[in-house]
Amino acid sequence: MNYITTQIQQKKFYFEALKFYYLNIILYRQVDQLKIDIENMKTKYEELNKKKRRKNSEIKKLYVCQHCLKTYGTYGAKYKHIKIKHQE
Repeated sequence: MNYITTQIQQKKFYFEALKFYYLNIILYRQVDQLKIDIENMKTKYEELNKKKRRKNSEIKKLYVCQHCLKTYGTYGAKYKHIKIKHQE
């Protein structure tokens, strides 16, 4: 009787070990999937928060270069143009 009970206990232990092994594999796969999901969320978040540039046609050009009559959307852009293109 003692031999049979030890075998049964060994089999129970073996099956418990297998159960935990497979559960561990499942958990690792879930963790890997969560890592992928987090990376996807990060990229989507970065895309949403990325500052979008205006198209050239959308910019109101109120500043005109007095030398060549080229128009600019900001005073800084016009000033930089004059400094670079029309140096005296």
